[in-house]
Amino acid sequence: MAVNDVYRLAMEGTLFSQQIVNVLHYQLTADPTLSFTAQSLINGWTAAVIPTWRAAVVDSYVLVQVSCTRIHPVGPATVITPFAGGTVGARASPPLPSNVAASIVKRTALIGRRHRGRMSLAGLANADNVGGLLSAGAFGLVQDLANVLEDLVVTPDGDARPVVWTRHVDVLPANSATPITDMEPQTSIRVQRTRTIGYGA
Repeated sequence: MAVNDVYRLAMEGTLFSQQIVNVLHYQLTADPTLSFTAQSLINGWTAAVIPTWRAAVVDSYVLVQVSCTRIHPVGPATVITPFAGGTVGARASPPLPSNVAASIVKRTALIGRRHRGRMSLAGLANADNVGGLLSAGAFGLVQDLANVLEDLVVTPDGDARPVVWTRHVDVLPANSATPITDMEPQTSIRVQRTRTIGYGA
C-alpha cells in the first residue's frame, strides 16, 4: 500500500429490519512502515469510532458489520468484519422511524459542491425530535460522533485521513480525494431523501 491510496469503508446497521449503510472514504497519509490493509483501517476505525457511534443511537439500532475495500488504485476483494451478535446502540429509548436521521455535513478547504458531502445518522430517539430540531442532548451526542469521524484513523500499520471522494465526468483526473477539515452536525432532523420534519407541506 502507498501514500494517497483511498479506501471506502461502509458501516452497516439495521433499524426496524431495514438496512442502513453509511459510506465513508479514507486516504493513506504516508507510506506505511508495515503492510496497511483494509482490515487495518477497519480495526483502527472501529476502535476509535464505534463507542461514540453506539452512544449516539438507540438500542433498537443493531450494528451488523463494517466492510472496507481499496478503491484507488483498485485493490483486493472487500474485507468484511461482523459485529458480535447483539451489538446495539447504547440508548434505551423508543426510536424515530429508520428514515429519520441527524445530518452531518462534511466540509473541506475547497468550495463547491464537489468538495463537500453529507452523512445521515439514523437511530435517533423519539425525544430527540423537538419541533423538527435535534434536542440539545442529542445534538451533543451527534457532535461527539462528528468530532471522532473527522479525526485521523491511527493504526500500527499506517494512518488514514477522512476525505470527500469525488468522481468527475468532465475534468481530469477522473477522481479526486479532498481532505475533510470539519464534520458539522446540523440542528435540523432530516427525513432521508425527502423533506425536513416540521418544514414544508
